[in-house]
Amino acid sequence: MKVSIVFVGESLPTGRLNRVWRYGYLADALVAAGHEVIRWAPSFSHVTKRQRPAPPAGTRFGNGYEVRLVPTSGYRSHVGPRRWWAYRQFAHRLAGCLASIEQPDLILGGLPTPEACRTITRYAAGRTTATVVDIRDLWPDVYLDVAPPLLRPIWSRVLGPAFRRTRQALARATSICAISRRYLEWGLEHAGRTATPMDSVFHIGYRRPAYSPEELRDADSFWEQRLGPGGDTFTCCYIGTMSRQCDLPSVIAAARVLEKRRPGRFRFVLCGNGVQLDRLRAEAAGVDSVDLPGWIDGARIQALMARAHVGLAPYVAGALMSLPNKPTEYLSAGLPVISSLVGELRDLIDAEGCGYSYTPASIGELTAILERLASDPEMQRSQSAAAGALFERRFDADRIYPSMVRHLENVVEASCQGPLLDAEPSGPGAGRSPHPTRARKGS
Repeated sequence: MKVSIVFVGESLPTGRLNRVWRYGYLADALVAAGHEVIRWAPSFSHVTKRQRPAPPAGTRFGNGYEVRLVPTSGYRSHVGPRRWWAYRQFAHRLAGCLASIEQPDLILGGLPTPEACRTITRYAAGRTTATVVDIRDLWPDVYLDVAPPLLRPIWSRVLGPAFRRTRQALARATSICAISRRYLEWGLEHAGRTATPMDSVFHIGYRRPAYSPEELRDADSFWEQRLGPGGDTFTCCYIGTMSRQCDLPSVIAAARVLEKRRPGRFRFVLCGNGVQLDRLRAEAAGVDSVDLPGWIDGARIQALMARAHVGLAPYVAGALMSLPNKPTEYLSAGLPVISSLVGELRDLIDAEGCGYSYTPASIGELTAILERLASDPEMQRSQSAAAGALFERRFDADRIYPSMVRHLENVVEASCQGPLLDAEPSGPGAGRSPHPTRARKGS
């Protein structure tokens, strides 16, 4: 079958930030199963805040999929009108790009963004193309989450069109997939329907990358020069975006407490770029146990996790995350996860014994957990083994994405009855209609 994958936020194999994530793994798995794949993305990279280099026509990546870039303007801030405009622009131009290719059998759109997901469901209306909305993030709910409480009613009105586009896209999709059960339930609620066999959960899968001995030596040398020998130091790592949903100020505060209480015993390596990086560096001034190196490449991530004892997943109270990317990466390295996130990640940590959960912004709880682990090597080993076993069982990309391919094949097979009867929800209940009816062949 011919498959198009649409998403705005992942790195692509066209530039230096070429780490493989969900849709790279999925594209490879689809090609391995004999399908033709095109990945569509904006020309402007959300990660690097630069225009991506356009791949030469006919270039194949991974197992043999295409990457096509849609011309899109840039922006500097994660939150602001320029980003919204860029995503609207991407969705509008994507419609023309899809019309210029042979009709795909299936289009999968990652949420965010609502605009792009609505574009693919509009394209499929009146055609036999099946559509899947894969929920990666709860857009636009995340914007309400970061708004001050007094401004939320106003923001809710401002975001009304985005909420409407989200509901329309989900209601019109042939299938809803999600990275967690909670996210799927959210999607079904917004679609105004109950689950069907077309809907499913596929966690964020990850594959342990293979680096050359030279790359790993260079990465080890980088950390040796930056951090010095490990010795008895208990190393806590964070690898991710410095966003407002991540409660790294509390981590720095905990580091300050532990540095006074047990000098030289703990080290915190907080890696990544984002809107909070400069502020965090200012807050960490004078705290010798905290290092903020900025963005690091994949080999350095692997080398850091090999040195670390735990992986940190600190989130602010009320964060809408469910099962984020980074805990999966920590688990792949056998790192216990220390998280302030409620919901599915907390349930998983508690059930599997692969880390600890603490109350968001509770510096006392966080310091107590880290002191407990640092003083109990046997507990460290037990939780590390549990983390590695959980990864192998539930988050290995080589298990997840072939299963997702089989689901997509079933979606296409089940949707081959005919095109959608109506093109767009309308009226007072727009976007909350039942799952669309399909015309049978010959009707």
